[in-house]
Amino acid sequence: MTSQQRNLVRRSFTYIAPEHAAVAQLFYDKLFEIAPDLRHMFKHDMDMQRAKVMQMLASLVSSLDDTAHFDHTSHELGKRHVGYGVSNPQYKLVGQALIWALQEACPTIMTPAVTEAWAAAYTKIAEAAIEGAANTHKEP
Repeated sequence: MTSQQRNLVRRSFTYIAPEHAAVAQLFYDKLFEIAPDLRHMFKHDMDMQRAKVMQMLASLVSSLDDTAHFDHTSHELGKRHVGYGVSNPQYKLVGQALIWALQEACPTIMTPAVTEAWAAAYTKIAEAAIEGAANTHKEP
């Protein structure tokens, strides 16, 4: 992920954040559409879940230039998701749903360059989360 892409993600998030409710609703709607088998993982209040996903996204966006914080947050995210039964291939589905939701909720903001930047950011998040999940299984 380039510094220009990090800047695009941060700047675009200032427009995306006010649309957090729509983004989160669209995200989960799309995720359950493309991967209905994931619905069983969400046993709690979906309003709370939608808020949590947007809070996590905000935290990760704000730490894009702070590698240590970003990696720690992403690794912990991956470790938590092991307990929910998330598998590595499911991260790709989540990324597809996220990018689609951002494009739907904020079509004027999500230019091709911004969309590419978000895809790069999500890839960075997913790779670090998968790494964190893998470290969960290692013996001390």
